[in-house]
Amino acid sequence: MSIDEKKLKEFIKDRKSKIHGPSIPYDGIFAAGTFLFTLLTVDYNEFKLLSNAVVLSLFWVFFIAYSVYVIARIIYSIKNKYSFETMISEIQDLQKNTSNFSLLIIKSDNDNCKGKFLLMYDKRWKMYLLPYHKTHINYQEEKDRHQIFLFDYLGIEPKNCELKYKTETTIEKQSLSDSLNKTYIHRFTEAKIHFTNNKFFRKSFKFNGRTYRWFSIDEMKFNQKMQEHNKDVIDVLSELYG
Repeated sequence: MSIDEKKLKEFIKDRKSKIHGPSIPYDGIFAAGTFLFTLLTVDYNEFKLLSNAVVLSLFWVFFIAYSVYVIARIIYSIKNKYSFETMISEIQDLQKNTSNFSLLIIKSDNDNCKGKFLLMYDKRWKMYLLPYHKTHINYQEEKDRHQIFLFDYLGIEPKNCELKYKTETTIEKQSLSDSLNKTYIHRFTEAKIHFTNNKFFRKSFKFNGRTYRWFSIDEMKFNQKMQEHNKDVIDVLSELYG
């Protein structure tokens, strides 16, 4: 899920009063103060079994133990204060480790590469991947972005393409570019191409400086690097079309 940072801040600020964290135990401080005042000002009558000194000592032990408990709660409250700014920071850190991508599934019905899927060579990952771009929140905007992407990257006009949402997955895996584990949220959309340009259906071809190649699901499965770094996507294709 991708959220506009400005809108997110406005939304949370509107609900700022509902944010709660560990609170300072003012009731405990008041109770401890009252207890101390009682210890210092009240006279004690003799008990049959215990002297005044013993009773007073016991009360002081109870007071010290309770005071330690209250102080510990105060320290915990100060150290674990949870504010609006803290929450925003945590959300930003979370989003740094989350990537939202829309993946385009282009399957061929052409005899030259029938049943195969078009992959694009990615220089960062140094392998072939499904064509992708950053996910948009609104699905209509997402479809518009698909059409722009297909035209810019492959020269496919909107009239020659039919788009259909298929599924969405979430997986954690290592990012080769960032060298850390990230959560990937992938939204899959099928793009049916309605034209018969034979250059487009060659086993591999270049367009606008990018390299493309048609792969079957089995070819992806037997490619060691694809299996190591992109098994989740291959599994989705296998489930949808295998």
